[in-house]
Amino acid sequence: MSSPAPDPVVCPPPRRPSWHSAPLSTPVVIGAGTLFLLAFGAFWPMYLAKPFATLDRYTHLHAAFGLAWMALLVVQPIAMRRGRLVLHCALGRVAYVVAPAFVVSAVLLAHFRFAAMDEQTLVSEAYFLYLPLHTAALFALASGLGFYYRRQTALHARFMASTALLLIDPVIARLLVFNLPRLPGATTYGLITFGLADLAFIALVLAFRPKVQDARPLWAFFGVMLLAHALWFTFSQTPAWLAFARWFSALPLT
Repeated sequence: MSSPAPDPVVCPPPRRPSWHSAPLSTPVVIGAGTLFLLAFGAFWPMYLAKPFATLDRYTHLHAAFGLAWMALLVVQPIAMRRGRLVLHCALGRVAYVVAPAFVVSAVLLAHFRFAAMDEQTLVSEAYFLYLPLHTAALFALASGLGFYYRRQTALHARFMASTALLLIDPVIARLLVFNLPRLPGATTYGLITFGLADLAFIALVLAFRPKVQDARPLWAFFGVMLLAHALWFTFSQTPAWLAFARWFSALPLT
């Protein structure tokens, strides 16, 4: 039986939801906090170590919204665990702005970088365009589902936690590239980073209590995520994707 449509936003949320999110709050805070710290090492060589004025505004905007989102993923579960429900809801309203801004900034940054490429560079690098666009699409879907199920605590918490899992690839891949010997093949890193994200998401679902709420939305999202990951190894390497990259780069976005 499918889950009922959520009620309009109410602040504070019900004090006794069918399954309180406290058991999930600690691993979410630890996981998001760990990714937050690792991001400093991942983005140090190409962003943080460079003078602020030498980088474009799209990079700064995307970094700012990404930082804001990671902060929300750490602070909101803490607020919920401590019973600060009004604060949790207030931060939730901020999330309604930060999430779409993060997605839009990712798309604009990708366009800015690829639109500046000459034809030869675009042909050789076009498949990399898939990574930021697929992450932005999955992030939009996960956060949107999190907002939709905002009154169903278990689903809401897990969809919001899954947005952090989508950041595993850009963070861990950079750490591997900058700190370890080069692996063969550009797509090889995806086997590691996507695999870690998929395993972490499965852990989220297996920790779910299906007797209380319906877990099918989570499994449906996981299917979409697996398909998106599979397309990195297949579709992003095709002439059709190159044609899309040319079309996308020619758009008057940045």
